Amino acid sequence: MIMIRLVQCLLMVSLVSIMGCNVTAEEKAITSSNLPEHLAGLSWVTSADATADVKAAIARQDYRLWMFAGRGERVPGVAGDKLAAAKARCGTQYIQGSTDLVRDEAHMQLLKKANSYAETYNQLMLQYCQ
Repeated sequence: MIMIRLVQCLLMVSLVSIMGCNVTAEEKAITSSNLPEHLAGLSWVTSADATADVKAAIARQDYRLWMFAGRGERVPGVAGDKLAAAKARCGTQYIQGSTDLVRDEAHMQLLKKANSYAETYNQLMLQYCQ
């Protein structure tokens, strides 16, 4: 029974990632609680809204940019030649669940979605951090 539920959740995450649909709160709870750790850590991205999140961060005066965890410093949406200045001006924070080690196709899809989210978020935030 647990294995069937796990497969159902994996299929749901894969479909949501491919289709780009929002996940309900109930589906999100199922997704994050029953998935393997490498997928659960990124399950937040299925319902993330970069524009709304930037507005909320600005209200908290948190101007940090999102950065992928891994061997290199990768800040989506920030050109390499502008990275040092952007990090000094805005600061950074790691994307929850990010890594440079891809474990399976569902993980790859969530990482791509997280990258797209971070790129949009960072480009918007760069307009505000001074």
